[in-house]
Amino acid sequence: MNRSHSFLHTLQIGATLCGLVAWTACTNASAEDGGLSVHNDSNEAHNSSPKRKRGEATKSREASPVLEKFSGNQSAGDPKAREREERDRLNTLLLQHSMPYLGSPYKSSPLGEGASGKFDQDPLFREDAFDCTTFVETVLAKVRAEYKGKDWKEELNRLRYRKGEIGYVHRRHFPYAQWILDFQSEGILKEYSFQIGSENVRLAVKDLTPGLWKKRKKKILKNLPEKFVPFGKISIPYLPIRWAYEHREEFPEASILNLVRIDRENIPVQISHQALILRKEGRLIVRHAQQRFVHKVFDESLENYLRRVQNHREWPVLGVNIQALQFSAKGL
Repeated sequence: MNRSHSFLHTLQIGATLCGLVAWTACTNASAEDGGLSVHNDSNEAHNSSPKRKRGEATKSREASPVLEKFSGNQSAGDPKAREREERDRLNTLLLQHSMPYLGSPYKSSPLGEGASGKFDQDPLFREDAFDCTTFVETVLAKVRAEYKGKDWKEELNRLRYRKGEIGYVHRRHFPYAQWILDFQSEGILKEYSFQIGSENVRLAVKDLTPGLWKKRKKKILKNLPEKFVPFGKISIPYLPIRWAYEHREEFPEASILNLVRIDRENIPVQISHQALILRKEGRLIVRHAQQRFVHKVFDESLENYLRRVQNHREWPVLGVNIQALQFSAKGL
């Protein structure tokens, strides 16, 4: 245990900047979705969506009885038991709040600054279409709002924009350098890759320089001034994909899976997809918004997901980074 913690500390020193861009968290469809039609769990992909009327997901909900358990009856003095209870309760809340969105269509970058926005006039809020990141953000906002007794739209702005200050330049565009690391510092996320893989964890390293930024594909954050780009060495901890597949049952429910790709010079990002890992009816599933073949929010088994992404050729997968969601004094 001490050895793995020392290893974690050594690697995390270099992990100050990582990942990038909500644009590619779901828009690189040809790379992310390849093989889904071959290995897709058809019962989940086509039959898991509950029948509901448009707008049903926006109806206010009474406080979940799950939350009442957070005020007491936790396993005092037993950290592992407390973590298991926390994971179970978070898993239940995430299942509840994401269920109404199953079957919702995929739409690339559906949220923006609002009608009066300077660069991105897409709506601040919508529940009728998602990409992978906005799906995760919306579900987290709903859970946070219920837990804190606040409005979910306010919570969504706090998640998407630093200090809740709405504006394109303040958005958390970079999944690791801004999104993940910010949420770790706020107690919302906990790096879990090392707890699963210990010495098997690897680092995806990229030195993001102004020169490489200029070489990027032009559609990538074209309106973001350079002074808002987190230049520097980018290091993302990940579990190698084949190792992750073999050890998938060690993944925690109520967590976020970040798909890590090989480095490409003209793409200043290595995280290309985000998804919720949940436990449903005793097995681990991935609940996510995906573009090609399925074109909607759907469930598939974690086993199926980790198997099929190994077959990507256009932009090969290195592995997965796992972030566990957590309740804490300053977190959710």
